[in-house]
Amino acid sequence: MTRRRRVIATVSLAAVAALVPCVRAQQQTFRAFADAVSVDVSVKRGRVPVAGLTTADFEVLDNGVAQELDAVSIEAVPIDVTLAVDLSGSVVPNLDAFKSDVEKFVSLLRPSDRVRIVSFSTEVREDLPMQSPAARFRPEWTDVGGATSLNDSVLYALLWPGVPDRRHLVIVFTDGLDTYSTLPSESIPAVAGRVEAVLHAVLVDPRVPNDRLGLYQGSLDALRDAVRRTGGETHRLSRAVDDFTQIVADFRASYVLRYTPKGVDRSGWHTLTVHVKRPGNMTIRARQGYTGG
Repeated sequence: MTRRRRVIATVSLAAVAALVPCVRAQQQTFRAFADAVSVDVSVKRGRVPVAGLTTADFEVLDNGVAQELDAVSIEAVPIDVTLAVDLSGSVVPNLDAFKSDVEKFVSLLRPSDRVRIVSFSTEVREDLPMQSPAARFRPEWTDVGGATSLNDSVLYALLWPGVPDRRHLVIVFTDGLDTYSTLPSESIPAVAGRVEAVLHAVLVDPRVPNDRLGLYQGSLDALRDAVRRTGGETHRLSRAVDDFTQIVADFRASYVLRYTPKGVDRSGWHTLTVHVKRPGNMTIRARQGYTGG
């Protein structure tokens, strides 16, 4: 068996192993809420979260059809965090900054939270299984360089089998260039639309030869699309730590809107639009949609 085939088998088996419990967990959650849809929504005025909103303050359109909200709540639940770090040759100059930011981000978490660390280059590796952040993790990555399996790592990170009483936050550190994945770039947004995790990306400037500019733009656009579909954002490395503090605060203070879809076909991709009816200049961030059926 060649090295390329070994890598594909490793990533595929890991993805399948993660997918099975994830699907089971999602099925249990789906049934528990009588086929309801849950949408995490962050509402801010400037940089301050807007509190005290009720069902009467929100309007949710599912494929353009207004929905009647069953419940709106702010749920201060623990969070599971997956940090996926690019160790490929194109980002080696940023490795020390990646290490520093990973340590600082883990220090922002509470004892009730959990964190896991995934790294990727030619292969995808789980360096730290999901666990309490109490035991500080100091990255000691030495096996760096090589190709970039960005798509496979995003798949592996997103398919963590979530549980109903925790939220899942995924942050990937990368330049956005995929050169070696089994999964094609155009599949990443579709995967993002099928999970409840919120994906953020910390981007650094790439070192891309001219003959790979098209490949780079395609994989970068797919990653950005996946981020938008989950309600996340892209960030520059220079602002990452400051942004992380706000990300966690927003994540803990997000509203959860629940409704049972009416007037729309349950299957296929559903585009979501969320409005706040109260007057004033507010920033609303929510996932762009979900896949039904």
